[in-house]
Amino acid sequence: MPYLKINHDDSKLPLEEVELPKDTEGFLEACYKAIGCDCIEVVPTVVRGFYLIIDESGKMKDGWKNRVNILATKLYGSFWDEIVGDAILSRIDHADLVPLTADDIEWIKDNLHLNFC
Repeated sequence: MPYLKINHDDSKLPLEEVELPKDTEGFLEACYKAIGCDCIEVVPTVVRGFYLIIDESGKMKDGWKNRVNILATKLYGSFWDEIVGDAILSRIDHADLVPLTADDIEWIKDNLHLNFC
């Protein structure tokens, strides 16, 4: 099952499926590459059980205000903070990040009304 990458760039589809390896080192490297960063942070969303993998230092980069991820920020649910750059939507099982299920993806399609591949 895939994870969903939430693109900040309006020229791309808002969501795209990404496969990430199960091993810890491969998983981290794939996250860094997918969202274009070198340090990640995992934050909860307003949807129970869903988490975002984000660029921990996104707001420290030049031009960050042009890279605000509107959808990820809405899912994060903060009135005073913004998610910058691409993000990955995941589930959590105990302390482990896990891929989304087919039911999760169907729920996202139905409730967020977004087109993605």
